[in-house]
Amino acid sequence: MSVGDLSQIAQAERVFRGLADADPDDVDARMNQALCLAWLGQNVDSIQAFLEATRATDRNQELKDLGIQACTLVELLRQGGGAEQLSDELTNSLIIEWTQPEPELIAMLARLGPVRAVAATPTALPGLQAVTEWFTGEWLDRPMPTASPTLDLNALPRIRASLLVGQGQARFSIPSSDPREMLRLERILECILGSAFVVLDRQARPRPIALMDADLWRIRVPADLDQETRPRLFREWAERYYENIWISTPKRALNSQDLAALTPGQAAAIPHDSDSSLRTRLEGLIAFREQLSLRPSMSHLYQGYPFDRLRRRLGLPLVDPSLIDEGDLSCMSPSEADELDLLELDPAELALVLSGPLTSSTQARIVGQLIAEDPRLLLSLDFPNLAAAALTLANQPVELLTALQSTATDSDETSKLELLEALLSVLQVDPELRPGTNFPLPGQADFTDPGVLPRTCHLLERAGAFLAAQQLEEHGIQLALAASRPWPMIDPQPPVIADE
Repeated sequence: MSVGDLSQIAQAERVFRGLADADPDDVDARMNQALCLAWLGQNVDSIQAFLEATRATDRNQELKDLGIQACTLVELLRQGGGAEQLSDELTNSLIIEWTQPEPELIAMLARLGPVRAVAATPTALPGLQAVTEWFTGEWLDRPMPTASPTLDLNALPRIRASLLVGQGQARFSIPSSDPREMLRLERILECILGSAFVVLDRQARPRPIALMDADLWRIRVPADLDQETRPRLFREWAERYYENIWISTPKRALNSQDLAALTPGQAAAIPHDSDSSLRTRLEGLIAFREQLSLRPSMSHLYQGYPFDRLRRRLGLPLVDPSLIDEGDLSCMSPSEADELDLLELDPAELALVLSGPLTSSTQARIVGQLIAEDPRLLLSLDFPNLAAAALTLANQPVELLTALQSTATDSDETSKLELLEALLSVLQVDPELRPGTNFPLPGQADFTDPGVLPRTCHLLERAGAFLAAQQLEEHGIQLALAASRPWPMIDPQPPVIADE
């Protein structure tokens, strides 16, 4: 485009801006102004204009679709043009000093999960010194399982970090804007490396458009997996990622009043009257992710995942209700969960309900009903699911444990409850004291179950007991290091939502 063309666009922007300023409800003028600003590379101003158009559509529900379109375009603009500080789709990198032979680092990392080479050695990389050789690989959080038609999603490894080791440096990168994940990575590296952990730099860069959904691509499957099991696992992962992990990850796009970055689950729970544009921004964010899923090159990772499952999970209007099974418990919203008759559920169904977002009133109802009528339904869950359920319901630990202990009938169930009691005891400190409290870790229980400790750490964080979470996490990491046992990644979990 020539300089003359740009001057014409700048002139058009001024005209549309004047029209929109004169009539704040002129959505078309404000949208056209925003588009002109985007053409001019002024992404921050363009974003602001699109969001002003969104607020205008909130005053006229007939224009709601225009508001969603505006918010969808905003997600693209956040990745460049001076708006990088507004981006949610980041690659966070940690660069540490490493002067020893590269195999020594790989061997140390492998104590908590295998490291595998994934690409030929490059000759240069932005952000690292120019070197002639370095190792390029992936650090997984668990070993690759044997290929099988019955392979379970929980057995698949996840990429803890991409790894580049060059002359005197090592770079660990994760496609996540969640600051908690980088803090966890640093904590793990410090436990592994000790005094050799020396940070040289921390970087956060917006991902290119082609990699904007790279946060979804972090599972790995066996190379020889059959062509029926592979798509099944990819689809199951898309469901789990978006409906449990993504909805629990803070987004700058979802700021509201004094809150800088809400999670999609939190944003969906805020009444529309409190922030009328927030719901529209959330719908635009989902629409953008939906468009990313439609790229032919990425369709195999999504396997036709219908984003109306995610909309249902968040209590948003569906685009095509025919794609959703109303009886599917795995993606129901908090309000739908509140209508369930828990005693009609089997253990697997109950685990699905407990893994999703719940309102505080639903949480209290679950506790009360199960304790009063059928505590064995909880006890029938396998231990990781029982722990996850009990930790979710830990605001009534005494009643819960008493009810479960009264129904235990064998040594396996008794042992299960002893470990559960130890986990719950970590929480029994006055919340006002939690931020600065040193938590004594229970000594009577063997904290070796990787399906339990990470979820406990997350619950402590959610309760505001950040120091306790750090202590427990470091305890688990040290146990894993001592046993050279993989330490799984800790995912954010759907929160308990305060009732309106």
